[in-house]
Amino acid sequence: MTQYYDDRADRYLSETTQLKKRYDTYSFFRLLLALAMISALYFTIASGHRAYGVVFAVLLVVFVQCVKKHRSILWQKRIAENLRTINREESDFLTSGKKPFNDGARYTDSSHFYTYDLDVFGPDSLFQHLNRTTTYVGEAKLARSLNRPYSAEEVLLRQEAIKELSADVEGRQRVSALGRMMQDNETGYRQLLAWSENRENAVTRPVMILAFVLPALFIFTLGGLLAGWITWKWMVVAFTANLMLTGTQLKKIKSELIDSGNVAEIIRHYGLILGAMETGHFRSALLTKWQETLGRDDRNTGKKLEQLSKFFLKLQGINFDLGALALNGTVTYHIHALRSLLQWKQAHAAELHNWLEVMGEIEALNSYANFAFNNPGYTYPALTPDLVVDFEEMGHPLIRDNARVDNSIRLTPDNFMILTGSNMSGKSTFLRALGVNMVLAGTGAPVCAQHARVHLMPVLVSMRQSDSLSSGESYFFAEVKRLKAIMDQLELQPCLVLLDEILRGTNSDDKQSGTIGVIKRIISRPSLGGIATHDLAVCRLTDEYPDRLENKNFEVEIVNGELVFDYKLRSGICRNKSATFLMKKMEII
Repeated sequence: MTQYYDDRADRYLSETTQLKKRYDTYSFFRLLLALAMISALYFTIASGHRAYGVVFAVLLVVFVQCVKKHRSILWQKRIAENLRTINREESDFLTSGKKPFNDGARYTDSSHFYTYDLDVFGPDSLFQHLNRTTTYVGEAKLARSLNRPYSAEEVLLRQEAIKELSADVEGRQRVSALGRMMQDNETGYRQLLAWSENRENAVTRPVMILAFVLPALFIFTLGGLLAGWITWKWMVVAFTANLMLTGTQLKKIKSELIDSGNVAEIIRHYGLILGAMETGHFRSALLTKWQETLGRDDRNTGKKLEQLSKFFLKLQGINFDLGALALNGTVTYHIHALRSLLQWKQAHAAELHNWLEVMGEIEALNSYANFAFNNPGYTYPALTPDLVVDFEEMGHPLIRDNARVDNSIRLTPDNFMILTGSNMSGKSTFLRALGVNMVLAGTGAPVCAQHARVHLMPVLVSMRQSDSLSSGESYFFAEVKRLKAIMDQLELQPCLVLLDEILRGTNSDDKQSGTIGVIKRIISRPSLGGIATHDLAVCRLTDEYPDRLENKNFEVEIVNGELVFDYKLRSGICRNKSATFLMKKMEII
């Protein structure tokens, strides 16, 4: 896989080099044409010969075309550079684990049932591992998909869409390359949505009539002044009348402007991204449905947004004093720009939110598709109505292949797992692997396993509670609150419950009796999962509930005076101890 990305990066490096040569060539020709035009203009004025004027006109036409081509090559070059960067990043990620992607730390919520405990957001998180989005709405959609599972029907649709997008490397990377051409942000996105929802403004018919009549009057007075039969005062009157008319609409113009300097550029790039999405040839039901939302009849959503970008650019010109003064005093330029913008808003603003939602959804799915492509050995879990979670050779997807140890596990309401093992033996990693793969299953993504069959259900975790200085909560109280919330959820529906060494903030007897009470309460409901513990008295609960509890362990061996962990899951209770051995070895005791 790394070689695949390296080959693509080399390909785009070669393309970038060729485009740079073409760009430099056109830069040279632009300079020559500019010098030739200056010379032609000079000889036209100096000699008065029309031939030089014709030459100047021809050179001007060629120069304009050269400028357009020059800009087109620059755009292609920037796209090729982005594509090279994308493939270079993927190669580095697979080779060394380097992650230059947004880590989603802003979505961290320590009160969430699993995202904080399972490292879903933040540095080196699942989100950072997955994230290839380039827009705010895409990032937000990816975060939302990790916050709660979809329904079984939605997951099946998403699996189909992710499989299709995974195979379309060119299409996915094209969307990403376009998105990297801008610096998107939440502020601009929300301001754009707020703008689309405010439809109070309108340019009245009398104002529009005057916006055509008064500029015509100015042109008439200008012609009369040049002909010598009207004085300049009449032209000043016409100029002032145009300015006064524009002034009556200034409040409306200002209210339509979005307080973000690059909003027009952001909208333009939204249009380019959507244009690439709506022209794709999709087969999966979900992608086809979203594509229909974009195109409906004409499939010109991308062009409509590029048009909106141009209208905003025109209207933003009101902020440039001298230019705005000249344009509005002659042709009431910004009244016409306002009218065009409001006409666009009336025709399309109601659809804008849906367009951007689709863009975000597809961007988020592209991230999952990239994850699937990078991990061809992962599997899409089969969904079952039976209350079971069955993983064959499951591992943690954030652990590199050459360092990961996989284990098989089958959980049902009849074998809630009591997991023992010494410190560093792999208990917490195994529980997190189980939780993270269930989260991935609920998004429609493939999971880190050879085979998987799962019943989709809420994931409830208590593994990493912390003190809260702001609310004055202790670690112990925060954990008790989490356990209460878990019990409340179990009263509503079956859940996957993962607990790691709970009730650490109390004495050993209290902790033991509390842990036993929690386990009894959990198995009184139809639930799946497991609890990690060091307390052997807790393990003996399996004697009392042999049809509901099962002991599993991660063992450690002492070989040649060293601790050896194989991280393999076994049946039964862990017997070996490592803490005393390790402290003696380090001469602590």
